[in-house]
Amino acid sequence: MRLSRRSTSTHALTIGLYGLAGVAISLVILVAGLIACAMLARDGLVGFVVAEGIVFLGCTIAFVVYKNVLAKRKRV
Repeated sequence: MRLSRRSTSTHALTIGLYGLAGVAISLVILVAGLIACAMLARDGLVGFVVAEGIVFLGCTIAFVVYKNVLAKRKRV
């Protein structure tokens, strides 16, 4: 009961919406880069898409690991 009193009932929803907004903004930026590459340098499009996907997934994995593993070690 003590833990439930420390936060409001909408705290988890707010954090989830921030995460969802961040992902949506990231995908808009990725698509804008993809469209720009398709218009300006069509011959390098496949390499750009592969590199963009790898970097996006790598950054997402690093962020999740940091938030769920490394940041919790510092608090203990």
